[in-house]
Amino acid sequence: MVANNSGGEKSLQYGKTENFVKSLEVVLADGNSYVIKPLDKATLTKKIAQNDFEGKLYKRVYELVNKNYIQIKAAKPRVSKDSTAYHLWNVLDKESESFDLCQAIIGSQGTLGIVTKITFRLVPKPKHSGTLVVFLRQLDDLGEIINKVLTHKPATFEGFDNYTLMLSFKLFYYFHQSLGWLGMIKLAIQLIPDALILFRGIPKMILLIEFNGSTPDEVAEKVQSMHRELKQFGHKALFEEDETEAKAKKFWIMRRESFNLLRKKVHDKHTAPFIDDLVVPPEHLPKFLPQLRKIVNKYKLLATVAGHMGDGNFHVIPLMKIEEPSERKKFEPAMREVNKLVLSYGGSLSGEHNDGLIRGPWLHQMYSHAMMRHFRKLKTIFDPKNIFNPHKKTDAEWKFSMSKIRDHF
Repeated sequence: MVANNSGGEKSLQYGKTENFVKSLEVVLADGNSYVIKPLDKATLTKKIAQNDFEGKLYKRVYELVNKNYIQIKAAKPRVSKDSTAYHLWNVLDKESESFDLCQAIIGSQGTLGIVTKITFRLVPKPKHSGTLVVFLRQLDDLGEIINKVLTHKPATFEGFDNYTLMLSFKLFYYFHQSLGWLGMIKLAIQLIPDALILFRGIPKMILLIEFNGSTPDEVAEKVQSMHRELKQFGHKALFEEDETEAKAKKFWIMRRESFNLLRKKVHDKHTAPFIDDLVVPPEHLPKFLPQLRKIVNKYKLLATVAGHMGDGNFHVIPLMKIEEPSERKKFEPAMREVNKLVLSYGGSLSGEHNDGLIRGPWLHQMYSHAMMRHFRKLKTIFDPKNIFNPHKKTDAEWKFSMSKIRDHF
C-alpha cells in the first residue's frame, strides 16, 4: 500500500495511504536503516548539518524541492487521487515549515529504498452503514448526479457498467466459489427483484452510494435523503434503498467479484491490466465513459469498466491471449489512445496502482520535461547506482517493459 500509495473504496471519505503514514523505517543506498518521519524546520536544519549519508540526502532533497518549489507545486495533478511519479509537492510545505521525506517514498514502488517498517495512523471503523443503489438508464445526467451525490458526503461512491452487470448474471452460478452454496442461494433470492429491472431495459450504469452513521436510524435518514434528492431525475433512474450493510452486500459482491469471475471463466485469456486505474474528474464522466468504451471496442478487448465514481477512478482490465503477437500489438496503440483521452480531460494515468513497468514509460505525457528532470534527480539522490527496482517509473522504457511479458502460460 505504501509502495503504490494505494486508495480504494474508502478513499473518498478518508483519502489515500499518503494521509496515514506517521513514519517509515527504510534501508537506503548505503545499506543502513533509517527512521523517516515529518520534521519541523529546526529538526531539518540539524539533520542537514550531519556530515553523513543521511544528512547529505536530506540536504539535496531539500535543495531540489525548495529551489523549484513553485514549479513543483504547480505540477500536482488536479484530481482527487493520483499515484504517478514521485509526489515532490507533498514533501515541503513552506507555510507550516514542515518537511516530510515519507511523502517522497510513499508511491515510489521500492525505487528509492526498501521499506521495512511502517507506522500508520488509524481511524475508527464506522458502526453502521447502508447503501442507495441507483440504476441509470442514461448517462446524460451522470455528471450532475455525481455532483449532487458528493454534496451529501457519502462514505463510498462506486459504480459499474452494464457489461459488469450482465457478466454477473451470466456467470452467476460461479458465485458459489466465493460465497458457498448457501451464500449463493441467499444472493439469488435477494437479486430476484433486481433482475426484474432488466425487463424495463438494461441500465447503462449502476451506482452504489454508501453512508455511515452511529445508529441505524441515522444511516436510514442519509440514504432516504439522498434518494429524495435524486428523484428529480425521474424516469432516467431507478432506486433501491438498502439501509443496512447486509442488504447492500449483493451489489458490492457484483462490484468486487465480477473481474475475478471474468478472469477465472475465460480460460484461454489472461489478465492484461495495461489501461487500468485511470482517473478523470467526475464532471467529465458523461462524455468520457462512452469515448473510453469506444476505444475498448475498437481494439476488440473483452473488458468490464468499474470504479470509484466519486473520484472518477476506473479500472479497465482486458482479458487477452497475450502470448499471441496480434494481441500484443494492441497494447501500445490502445494505451496511447486511452492516455490521450484521459489527459485531454485533465486526468491522471494512475489513481492508486502506480506506474511500474506499464505506466512508467508514459509519464512524460503527463508531466513536463522539467518535472521529469526533477523526478529523475530525486531517484539519483536516493539511488545513485540505480540498484533499487530499476526500469520502473522515471527510467521505465516501453521496449524493455514489453520484453518482460511472458510468452507462455
